[in-house]
Amino acid sequence: MIAYKYSIYEEFSKEALKQTDDIPNEVLENDKIGRIDLTDKLIFTIDGADTKDIDDAISYEFKEGLHILGVHIADVSYYVTEN
Repeated sequence: MIAYKYSIYEEFSKEALKQTDDIPNEVLENDKIGRIDLTDKLIFTIDGADTKDIDDAISYEFKEGLHILGVHIADVSYYVTEN
């Protein structure tokens, strides 16, 4: 009843599936403009097994005598638009 009340459906619409087809499998060079490239860093998720989205992560490195803890939250709204 709750799912029906809030229009939550078990299947995705054709439009939603089409949108996922249009998302590239790799980050395009144009999409990197204005962003810091962290692909050479060891970054791993801290989201639990029951999470709805995997977008929170941390990294650690020891550099020049300093311990550096990185806290990362993915910008999923860049790829997934509203509605």
